[in-house]
Amino acid sequence: MICYNLEECGKRIKELRKKKGYTQAVLSERVGISLDSMKRIERGAKGGSIDTLLVLMVELDSSMDYLLVGREPVSRLDCLMEGFNEAERRMVECTAETIRQMKKGA
Repeated sequence: MICYNLEECGKRIKELRKKKGYTQAVLSERVGISLDSMKRIERGAKGGSIDTLLVLMVELDSSMDYLLVGREPVSRLDCLMEGFNEAERRMVECTAETIRQMKKGA
């Protein structure tokens, strides 16, 4: 079952903020919320509104899945290959690599 845990969400936001090199003050300004609200969100004492979370997602180059539940984003290619066996996956990867090499040579 997927659960939205405010504390874990806050930890992920803090981690991503630090990776971007932002202070809480800088991120709160970019997001359009007070510094106090930013601190409370990171501590897990408050959840962000949908609008706030959307802006955080963009500012932190993340996904809503990752912010809310810690699930890493799945690529479009992974979605397309869902249900493929290992041999079929290798064929797709080889085809993609062949196309990449052809583009380099063009």
